[in-house]
Amino acid sequence: MARGRKVAAVPDGPIEGLWELPDGWWWERLGSLGTWIGGGTPSKANAAFWTDGEIPWVSPKDMKVSHIDDAADYITHAALNASSAKLVPSGSVVLVMRSGILSHSLPVAVTRREVTLNQDLRALSPRDDVRADFVAHYLRSVAQAILHKCSKDGTTVSSIETERLMDWPVPMTALDVQDHVVQSIDRLFDELDEGEVALAQARDAMGVYRQAFLKAAHTGLLTAAWRASNPGYETGSMFLARIAGGRSSAGETRRRISRREQEQSGPEIDALPELPSGWVWTNLEQLTSVPPRNGLSIKEAEGPTAVRGLRLDALAQDHVDWSRTRYLPRTKDEVIQYLLQDGDLLVSRANGSPHLVGKASICEGTPEDVVFPDTAFRYRLGGPPSLKDWVLAQWSSLLVRAQIVARAKTTAGILKVSQGDLRKVAFPLPGQAEMEAALQLISEALSAAVNASGCIDATYAGPTLRQSILAAAFRGDLITESQA
Repeated sequence: MARGRKVAAVPDGPIEGLWELPDGWWWERLGSLGTWIGGGTPSKANAAFWTDGEIPWVSPKDMKVSHIDDAADYITHAALNASSAKLVPSGSVVLVMRSGILSHSLPVAVTRREVTLNQDLRALSPRDDVRADFVAHYLRSVAQAILHKCSKDGTTVSSIETERLMDWPVPMTALDVQDHVVQSIDRLFDELDEGEVALAQARDAMGVYRQAFLKAAHTGLLTAAWRASNPGYETGSMFLARIAGGRSSAGETRRRISRREQEQSGPEIDALPELPSGWVWTNLEQLTSVPPRNGLSIKEAEGPTAVRGLRLDALAQDHVDWSRTRYLPRTKDEVIQYLLQDGDLLVSRANGSPHLVGKASICEGTPEDVVFPDTAFRYRLGGPPSLKDWVLAQWSSLLVRAQIVARAKTTAGILKVSQGDLRKVAFPLPGQAEMEAALQLISEALSAAVNASGCIDATYAGPTLRQSILAAAFRGDLITESQA
């Protein structure tokens, strides 16, 4: 039965009331569960304190794991004796109290060996009748409430008020029940981990599956039956000529160029596979209604203006994130040639990752006042709306990615491509009707695969399920009547 240590919430309530606990459980103050140990930092000026150290010195950067048995820095016993740092026993609960606290996260870990802490951390060495992992799991379950009720803003970093944290109520129970609760949580978390691994593998498989369909599409295998049943169809050359014939100035002048210049501005195709009859190799420039353009590099305005510019991270996805903008000291008339429109294709010209350099993002739902940065090229595609879907699909294929990465040049660790590099990148183009038939087949096949495998994006489901498990555990829902 309860040991009679029930406590009240802190003055304005750390939790929305204390819930009713099962028989044999009781409430205790967090500060009463054992001995609390603060941290300290030995002198950085004394190099001997940090050379060939034997004691892990844990800082917020080491708090990305649930159990600590290592640290980025080690100190010597001499450093320990000459500073306010103290030894923290194995099996202690460690919390980040200031630097390293995030708005959505309260780092909590349990030590698996004797360590020391820096001044931003505090540790609970629990009583003999308190299981460290039980307390750690509970603190993770109420992390949001602790951050909301116990955090304070310091002069430089946010921090947790120690006094309020020590008064935080913790549901306690007998040691054997604590052990069972911890084992149940860990088992369920392990099953979640296995599920997330399986989901990641399924996503990888979907990526392979998608690339297989893209390869079948750009080699013409996917629409071989369509071509056989549609004699006299429009060829890729006809479609390309039709796109060129429909180009309008749209405020910019595209001068007439000779056939020789057209050939010189085409893609490099010498090492590329043979295309099906009626298909043609093309590049982005040949599909645009106006010449491609570099973006603007302008310092941000001090206040709101009539023009916004995309931030560098606005192109992280296939589509543009319009919330990632900044005001620029320009009028619309001054930047009219840089204003974006629906259907514009933005291609990243520089990135530290070979997976992202040359990546394309399509403009949809485009605001009227946004221009693009000088870290991207704009290609305003002509032709029917379905052309942008074909270009996006082909641009993400292994065939195109290999060409982009092969031409990217490294400057100060950053991979860069130029308009000239992208002009050489080739992808196939059939006639419009066959192109749209291929897009339909790709869409149907990928949709069927997703539905059959049950693959859903559970990026945010994992944390939610973990919080649900923790909440159930500390309501007593994970124990049986015989274990209560």
